[in-house]
Amino acid sequence: MSTYRLRLIQHIDEIDSLQWNAVTGDTLQRGYRWQRYKQYTQVAGWPPTWTAFVTVWSGSHLVGVATAYRYPLPGPFRAPWLRRLAQIALAPTNPINFLVPPTVAPGAEEAAVFPLLIKGIRQLMVRRLAPGVRMVFLEQPHHETLLYHLEQNSFLITQGIWENDLALNWQTFEEYTLSLKSSHRNSVRKQQKKAAQADIHITTELPPDPTEVYALFDKVAQKNRSALLYTPQFLEQAQTILGREHFTLLRAVYAGKTVACLMMFHDQSTAQLAAIGLDYNLSQKYNLYRVLIYAAIERCIDLGLQRIKGGMSRYDIKGRLGFVSRPTKTAAYAWLPLLKKGYSFTPASLRDSDE
Repeated sequence: MSTYRLRLIQHIDEIDSLQWNAVTGDTLQRGYRWQRYKQYTQVAGWPPTWTAFVTVWSGSHLVGVATAYRYPLPGPFRAPWLRRLAQIALAPTNPINFLVPPTVAPGAEEAAVFPLLIKGIRQLMVRRLAPGVRMVFLEQPHHETLLYHLEQNSFLITQGIWENDLALNWQTFEEYTLSLKSSHRNSVRKQQKKAAQADIHITTELPPDPTEVYALFDKVAQKNRSALLYTPQFLEQAQTILGREHFTLLRAVYAGKTVACLMMFHDQSTAQLAAIGLDYNLSQKYNLYRVLIYAAIERCIDLGLQRIKGGMSRYDIKGRLGFVSRPTKTAAYAWLPLLKKGYSFTPASLRDSDE
């Protein structure tokens, strides 16, 4: 049996990109470029947002990784200053989050590496004075071995967030629209035409002033009683770290001004719809949220991608566009049982059913 050792790492630059990608592949959200982008764009301030890496090594070879994120949780208050106070007051109870499941390198011994990763996660909790851990987007049977080891280590496994996926089985956007129900197809065409008649056009060109895009993203975050977790330089970092072949910014432009925008990440096969920004008055009048999703689907078909990950909410809209909702599991661990149950809670708005 190989001898494995555990190492906690604070910055992604301490790890060689080839070593990392040998574990995860250069894949969406998991790969080295995505981890680097996440860490370089995380917002500063208090409560602190930080990234750390739990790693397992066999000699000089990286064989297991788990990326930890800790950030202020959204507050229930409408007023920004009240949310801010709540975030500061509740900061000691914030869990460490794992939005990407821990990964073991192909050929490595999962039965040995997964327990070490879990041990490292607990060590990170002690080091960072965190009361608990939350892992989301776990799926059976894909993560069956990981789920087994989590249960063996006293993690609470519950029904979690539902994700929306669209399989891209068409050569053109027109073929895609023909696959929809006639009422939905007519709605797509009507909404696109309405925006075009108002001289609103969709572009993938980057804006001359990225601050207007950031402001639109912030409007949506504030309406959702949350806060942006990345810096105003996120677009510059996307160009530098990801490159245009791995991200697209779709913008709805009216009278020379960006009035709605959608950030989309993608690797060689899959796209992830990410941040959305809206001028709510114009967006509601011209259904720009949907128009941007149509443009994203068309962009992905043109890129020859196979799948779009549509996020974890608003399935009522995405379902009409062909997205299929699927359940995932959440794993939670905490020093206190009450916190463990709290971390495992998934709001009904993020579940397609209660089953």
